[in-house]
Amino acid sequence: MVSASCTVNKGDLPIDVAWTKNGGRVYTNDGIVVTKTSTRMSVLSIESARARHAGNYSCVATNNAGETRQWAVLAVNG
Repeated sequence: MVSASCTVNKGDLPIDVAWTKNGGRVYTNDGIVVTKTSTRMSVLSIESARARHAGNYSCVATNNAGETRQWAVLAVNG
């Protein structure tokens, strides 16, 4: 299993926390589960990572003041 969490420590609510892969929004589907665990935290989980899951993932936090993002690369061997 692969999982990544994204926590927004500061900023005015409401905050939208979303995930992208290679620039496109990621939703729960195709072995990927996106869970909003609180108003400031989201978790992306992949039960069994395959080559199709490889790519550039970003956590994007947005509110009325603007947007910020952090990213990571998922490489899948085999």
